[in-house]
Amino acid sequence: MAALISYQVASRTNPARGPGIELWPRMVPWVQFFLDNYRFLQTLMTHIWLLRHDELYATLMLFCHCVGTEHPQNMSLMVSTPGFRVLAVRAWYSQAGKDIVLDSNDYFAMAVCDVFADGEGISLDEVIEGSDGDLDNFAKLLVRQCDPLIRRHSGSANPLTSKTRFRILRLVISTVVGLSRSASALLYPALVRHGYVKTLTMVMYAFLELPRASLRDLPPFEWDHVKAGVSQLDHLFFLRRAGHELQSSLEAGLLDVLLCCAQADVSDTIHLGSLCAIIAEFLTPSTVYRGVLITMGLAESKTTVSRVIYHEETKKVWTNFTEILARRLAVLNLFDAPGRITQRACDNFECTIIQAKRDLRRCSGCHTAFYCSRECQIGHWNAGHREGCSWHVQRRKSLRLMCTPKEYAFLRFLLRHDWQSHSAAVAVDYVKTQISNPQATLLALFDYAQGHRAFEIQHCVLGGTQHETEDGMEFDVPVFQQVARSGGRMTLAVMRLGNGDKSWTMWLPVRRASPEIPEALKAIVALGDSLTEAEVQEQVEEVMRKEPPNDLIHV
Repeated sequence: MAALISYQVASRTNPARGPGIELWPRMVPWVQFFLDNYRFLQTLMTHIWLLRHDELYATLMLFCHCVGTEHPQNMSLMVSTPGFRVLAVRAWYSQAGKDIVLDSNDYFAMAVCDVFADGEGISLDEVIEGSDGDLDNFAKLLVRQCDPLIRRHSGSANPLTSKTRFRILRLVISTVVGLSRSASALLYPALVRHGYVKTLTMVMYAFLELPRASLRDLPPFEWDHVKAGVSQLDHLFFLRRAGHELQSSLEAGLLDVLLCCAQADVSDTIHLGSLCAIIAEFLTPSTVYRGVLITMGLAESKTTVSRVIYHEETKKVWTNFTEILARRLAVLNLFDAPGRITQRACDNFECTIIQAKRDLRRCSGCHTAFYCSRECQIGHWNAGHREGCSWHVQRRKSLRLMCTPKEYAFLRFLLRHDWQSHSAAVAVDYVKTQISNPQATLLALFDYAQGHRAFEIQHCVLGGTQHETEDGMEFDVPVFQQVARSGGRMTLAVMRLGNGDKSWTMWLPVRRASPEIPEALKAIVALGDSLTEAEVQEQVEEVMRKEPPNDLIHV
């Protein structure tokens, strides 16, 4: 039997040679195959005559999976046999209207993965022959059969194992990688039409949810598949074939996938080029701020990402944070501003009320101050707004020259996010600085001018017409008059942005729920060096959970 199969295979692939001594090298592996898998073959032949065509295809695939699992060296032998991949396509295609493929039978999925992902992948001719030329339904099947398995295994009750993740990844990516050159004009539009971009993102995102240790130790073969997926995304987006798929892909975790890939592998410049092209050109408003935050967070951490950002091949895209921010702001101008503030606190610090913005009255002069009543407006006017109102008008005009209202809204939203995410560190540093210098006017400085985010608490020094911080940054008097007169119920969050060789600042008042420092925070700070940084962070977060500061960005 082995000799007959080998003879038929050799004759089909090279009929000119015919039988002879050259066939013997091809017969030896098959003889060994039958010797190794006699038990599997005996079981298969017992039931094979009772099966219909579609059941036969599926049974053969399951048989191949069992053989490949027990004797991996034989999988390559089977896959290399001409016509075997066509059989795999037919087996997969025969189950198109059923849920057996990936929804309820993982073993069948593994068998298809083994065939499609082995060697150079499957060719377009094999797909056309196996699917009877119906590429649209083949694309639909490829996408449809991956979705349920990803969703079914995403729950904590049945976590997706690393082995299953790898094989799903190989099934989705390797199939299309093998078709990308010859079938791009035929298959890619059908794939995109049926949601391939989002599915590819979901597969890669599920794959990258593995523990970070596994990610770092990933074999080069598997990383090749991940990078192939990134290249496919770049190709699809560049040709504008993705359309509305891009938004859903971003929501499915595309940014996490791309940035995680960059962090784990900085050696492949082609891969990095695709990565940077996608991030720089295809962000949409719902993920603009998130992309900036992720980028800054990775650049801030002491990882290999800093090398990615300043890599020679990608220097034009990742020159500094200012350029990245400008790109996102340019995209943002096309859409409504995010982070819209719907509630405000009355600007009179003798009043602690917080109401919906529409229920407060606005100062008719500067349009930046809000009041809950006429009495509060008069009180704030006499407390210093008389001098600051005209200044606010001038400031609003200067801001319009530097950025649009939507850009300003985005920057405000970004600063608010950083203030809240650093709330524990802000609280500790604020207490330390206030204890050492109780008369100082404090501010929280978020410095983005150097391409990354740096945070520190600084205090202001009183001057003539201006105030100056520790590092020489100057502010106009009305800003700090308002803070100084608040009696500790207000502080400042300051954003410093780079602009070429210069930098400009944007400040946001932060309304404090109480001017008093919680005694629990004082106790933590008093312990000094007896606690590690992690212990301080943990205790501060515990205090803030019990006594939330209820700070409010107040613009």
